[in-house]
Amino acid sequence: MIQNFLEGEYRYIELIHVRMNFSHELDSAGKFRFAKLIELVRVIVNIYRCKFIYRPDVFYYPPSGPRFFPVIRDMVILGLTRWLFRTVVFHFHASGLSEYFQNINPLSRTILRQAFVHPDMAIHISNNAPRGGLSLGCKY
Repeated sequence: MIQNFLEGEYRYIELIHVRMNFSHELDSAGKFRFAKLIELVRVIVNIYRCKFIYRPDVFYYPPSGPRFFPVIRDMVILGLTRWLFRTVVFHFHASGLSEYFQNINPLSRTILRQAFVHPDMAIHISNNAPRGGLSLGCKY
């Protein structure tokens, strides 16, 4: 989906893509690997680099599904970068994040919600998918 979005033709916007390449094989998705820590630093540095070179206003981010390590990864990335942008858009490709937050202890929920709370806009891939953006206090 992101590839289709990037390949689209747009009249009034320019897209700047920071690739997040955390899982090289399908079986490593959602699992911890040391190489993913290096990729995490690379992604964060590249977001800062792109922000200061190109000065984008909008941060488009696809939050992970409801698995521990990907949620923690998203929390770190969002906690360190989303404040740089005037507008934050979440594009939910996987559902279950709001349910995940409901099923963790209150302290963890509070910490995680700080990174995810109040995006300016949420995109859901289906009308039948849970509305993760609403549970996070999305404005639109």
